[in-house]
Amino acid sequence: MSAPAPEWVPPANGSCSGAGADNEAARDFCPRSGAPPGRAVRLLRTLGAETAKARRQPALFLFLLITIVVAAVFGPLQHRSAKAAERELAGPARSTHAFGAPAPPPPAPEAAGRGANGFLTLAASCRAGAIVSALLLLLYAAGILAGEGTGGTLRLLLTRPVSRGDLLAAKATLLLCTTLVFTVAVALTGGIAGLLTGGYGDFVDPRYGQVDYTAGELWSVAAKSLALVPLALFATACFGLLVSALFDSTGTAVTVSVLGGFGALAGAMILPAHLAPLDFLAHVDRGLAVLHSCARGLSEYRFDGRFLLPGIVVPAVSALVFLLAARILFAVRNIHS
Repeated sequence: MSAPAPEWVPPANGSCSGAGADNEAARDFCPRSGAPPGRAVRLLRTLGAETAKARRQPALFLFLLITIVVAAVFGPLQHRSAKAAERELAGPARSTHAFGAPAPPPPAPEAAGRGANGFLTLAASCRAGAIVSALLLLLYAAGILAGEGTGGTLRLLLTRPVSRGDLLAAKATLLLCTTLVFTVAVALTGGIAGLLTGGYGDFVDPRYGQVDYTAGELWSVAAKSLALVPLALFATACFGLLVSALFDSTGTAVTVSVLGGFGALAGAMILPAHLAPLDFLAHVDRGLAVLHSCARGLSEYRFDGRFLLPGIVVPAVSALVFLLAARILFAVRNIHS
């Protein structure tokens, strides 16, 4: 039985001669001029191969389908519940409130049905879809490298002209693209659900008939809240990639990732309000929660710098830390044992 081919290492002397040329894959990879291709070319080739591999995986499409179904179902359910509460509030005015206070005036006729509108459905759909996306992307990222080790393809893959750094960068880029696809799918699903359940108009308080939020204000909140989602999802996926770089077993990587994800989610719920934004997973639906509250006329938050800055900085720094740690640990990992 022949010995396995050595792991391919990019030539350090600027040519394909030397130790790297002993590998048949390396000789095929090098152009006729003898000079190795640049890092960008190697990364693009690796990314193309990883993308083609991902397109053949039914799990990714199944995860996307689950996310769309959850977003399409949960938003209208929330809208129906809010409509029932609105009809109760907008019913015949009572003569008095508690302690003999006069009852508020009945809502204007044009205010009927304008409390729970499409923005509430959009917010509820996107919140549910973003949370499910975070969990499914965590599962997918946990197996993106560990799965190669489980199937025994990682050692074979690294005998090709692909360095560990190129492979990890291609996996991270693929996760970024996947995150954007999930975000767009959730936003489109929520937008269509909102359009079908009342459309997008001003929020009118069903009790008093006054406009609390105009449609323009709600659209502004919706755009800012949705813009924060992909960065938080990518940070979550990078955490899964970090765990995947540590283990050969997919089951172990998925278990550790899920436990870590639930730990981060529990931290976001347990931490005090001023410390919760330091948890990267809290930003998956933090902005969407504000949109949900605004669509119900309850929110006192505004998307100022103090709110937006943690939503950008914390996930971005977390993603960079996770990727750097994955790069270091994957470089020293023994995959030939």
